[in-house]
Amino acid sequence: MNPNFMTQKALSNKVGWSEANGRRWIKIFKQFIPVQYDGINKYFNEESFKVLSMIKEMSEYGYTSNEILEYVKRMAYQRTLKFKRFDEKETCGRHRCENVS
Repeated sequence: MNPNFMTQKALSNKVGWSEANGRRWIKIFKQFIPVQYDGINKYFNEESFKVLSMIKEMSEYGYTSNEILEYVKRMAYQRTLKFKRFDEKETCGRHRCENVS
């Protein structure tokens, strides 16, 4: 297996969640989290980590999973989401992300 890939448990730990909590968030946002399948095993990459880190930060700021999901859907549809840390420049009102053209 490629050393740049990690298991769901490793990804959850890297984000700072328990495996069960990571599984919950991955299930909710599965359409937006890159995953590589090797038989029945799932592996995630650095982009997966970026997506989940943004989701975690938004949840820590008090957004519900439904609010985060709507935001991510809207941004994915517009194809303008550039994942950034929330403590970086605020550029789009309620959420701290950078909208790029």
